[in-house]
Amino acid sequence: MKAVVKTSKTKGFQYLDMDLPTVGNEDVLIKVKAAAICGSDMNFYMWNTAFCEGLVKNLPFIPGHECSGEVVAAGSYTTRIRIGDRVAVETHIPCGNCRQCMDGRPHTCLNMRLFGHNVNGCFAEYTLVKESAVRRIPDGLSWEAGAMLEPLGVVVRPVFDADVGMSTVCVTGCGPIGQFAVALASLLGAGRIFAADINPERLKLAKEMGATDLINVTETPDFGDFLMSQTEGLDILIEASGSVKSFTEGLRSLCFGGKAYLIGNPKEPVVIENPMRMITQKEIVIKGSWGRELFKTWEKSENILLSGKINLDKIITHRFALHDFEKAFETAKRGEGCKIMLLPEESP
Repeated sequence: MKAVVKTSKTKGFQYLDMDLPTVGNEDVLIKVKAAAICGSDMNFYMWNTAFCEGLVKNLPFIPGHECSGEVVAAGSYTTRIRIGDRVAVETHIPCGNCRQCMDGRPHTCLNMRLFGHNVNGCFAEYTLVKESAVRRIPDGLSWEAGAMLEPLGVVVRPVFDADVGMSTVCVTGCGPIGQFAVALASLLGAGRIFAADINPERLKLAKEMGATDLINVTETPDFGDFLMSQTEGLDILIEASGSVKSFTEGLRSLCFGGKAYLIGNPKEPVVIENPMRMITQKEIVIKGSWGRELFKTWEKSENILLSGKINLDKIITHRFALHDFEKAFETAKRGEGCKIMLLPEESP
């Protein structure tokens, strides 16, 4: 099979012939129909050492974790998934035996393996996955929509938990995750939605997805002052950029009793100045959100996409054949568009 492969700790991938994976007793083999590029894949492409070291166990490996496809083989111990099923893949592969798994929190498994990170992923014609990390998708969802269930699920948990109805919300970071956050907050009835980013085109897209107010962070780096001039304090901050500066500005803009959700990946230590005033006295709740609840979040995500109330045509802006992966990643590197798809069946 053909696959996009990380072979060295330098920039770039290679397009190689790889052996078809051997199907184990608990595995399913999937013919990949659609796979999407995530920010973590960009880290692998550029080889961001701080992100990659300790996460990538061995080279070479196949990246990619947002995907859908058709099951073409299943191991003898599999019980839920059958050949011919249309499926999507969960990135988190829990062990099923640790305290977190036994307490109903497999998404925070202590022995977690990560599809497309330290287990071969989906930037290939075929991918092998444990049945426990595979979910059938409804016939009403396209292959591309199926590949969006994983990133959408990242947002579904915090936005539903925040109870955004008629609240004042700020989403920092308007990449695909941030766009989903804006769209879902709008769908669930947020009263006012601020979207903050450095990319003017992504801010325009956020407006189309339901943002009521836009903040160009390049022009207004200390945007906390602007937020406080426009509101009596934010009810909810959803930090999806990974920028410590954006988190700090959003945090200081929260009202008393406000809530901050961290779903971005900070690239430097987060330092909160005067936490007594910023957090304790204001009774701020800061909550991390790591992936999806298995598989409660997936059902909500499926229903949202089936409703047609989030326009994926605006979020999925580019499509490339698998062999054109370099064009796809360079497009993403330049910050063009939003979500970028790799389509194995379009490669020769």
